Amino acid sequence: MSQALAVVDNTLARVQYGFHGVILATTIQSLVGGIVRAVSHRDRKWILDVSERILCLKQVDEIRNTVLQQLEPILEAHKSNFFLAQGSDNRLIVRDVVARGIEEKYFDYFREHYYRMDPFINAINTLFFLPTNVCTTDQLVPYKNYVRTKYYNEFIRPQNIYAELVIYLTSETRLLGVASFFRPQNRPIFSEEDRVNARRVAPYLSAALEKALALEDVAQKDIAMKSILSEIPHKGVMLMDQHLEPVYVSESARNILSLLSQQSDSRKTAGFVIPAQIYLRLERCRKALLTKTRPDSEEQRFNLLTRDKAHSISADLRLVNIVQQRPFFVLMLESQAPALHLIQRLRETGLSKRETDVVLLVCEGLSNSQIAEKLFISEYTVVNHLRNIYAKKHVSNRTSLAHYVTTLLLRLPGAPIQPPPAPD
Repeated sequence: MSQALAVVDNTLARVQYGFHGVILATTIQSLVGGIVRAVSHRDRKWILDVSERILCLKQVDEIRNTVLQQLEPILEAHKSNFFLAQGSDNRLIVRDVVARGIEEKYFDYFREHYYRMDPFINAINTLFFLPTNVCTTDQLVPYKNYVRTKYYNEFIRPQNIYAELVIYLTSETRLLGVASFFRPQNRPIFSEEDRVNARRVAPYLSAALEKALALEDVAQKDIAMKSILSEIPHKGVMLMDQHLEPVYVSESARNILSLLSQQSDSRKTAGFVIPAQIYLRLERCRKALLTKTRPDSEEQRFNLLTRDKAHSISADLRLVNIVQQRPFFVLMLESQAPALHLIQRLRETGLSKRETDVVLLVCEGLSNSQIAEKLFISEYTVVNHLRNIYAKKHVSNRTSLAHYVTTLLLRLPGAPIQPPPAPD
């Protein structure tokens, strides 16, 4: 029992809903204890076995397949399927199904014609008014009437199906999915004991499915967000939570931030530095939130100077404050400095992010020890980076590397007349 509760605690504690870290709240510990106390030792064992297995899974389809595999023998079913639901009207996604023992052609028939005749589909409209989320055929329609229907004779009977048990997996007033289990014509219909067993395990299945759907939703939004933001030309995008911890930093943003001066009051986080001139503005907005006073502006526009003070970087800082959600910051950076274009060009020619950093510092005239201190790496690592860079650029020393970069820089739009200083 304690092991099962630990699995629940550990699983739910890892669920993050939304990219700014809102925790998905699914409290089922008391539910677990109440159910387990009310059943026999034999039933308790299979409930714990199934729940532990399901609650540890993270992928939606993996959960669906495991649910069918685990419950078929318990419910003495010979076929099963699992649909997901979507929308405020709790529609089933009829083109997305996981099934065992059912030919694909019957799903085509179901989608094209028999979907509207299914008594279990029609019961969804009254689902949240029913005393239970587990139903069998005889509870919805008398068998003597059911076996006379067109739905049964044309669709169900040809599949060697006679009895059906359905588990509606729900979260408050939302339908998450529907798992159906079938028995053949030579087997008895599902009994009250079968319905009780299904009801016992249903809360675990709902919790596991809700967790997996939330994780999948977050992953999809994250992929979509990164795809969209990566298409913004020449702009850096940085998202931070209310504690100024980065949630997402685009490659362009990292490159632009590297052009700014790194003073003693700059903040080192997530492998890069937030320059003081940006960090101080963020901190002012954060303090205004903590003291429940309105910041000077929910959107601030300002300009920053690069380290060499030769070019300007435009910044757009926005505070996004969603009702009943934690606020976060969006920072948009844009620079036309040739150094930024140089970084992009070096990356395009096959250098890694760290190798590009080393090249730029070499062109500033820094020694290996100075580069190591600047990048927080060892001199041995700097030497290895230089060896790889020389091989990729077909050069043999620092001077020829600086000449290569100078040539590349002079070909860029808006390039300075004077090349970067050559190393000693």
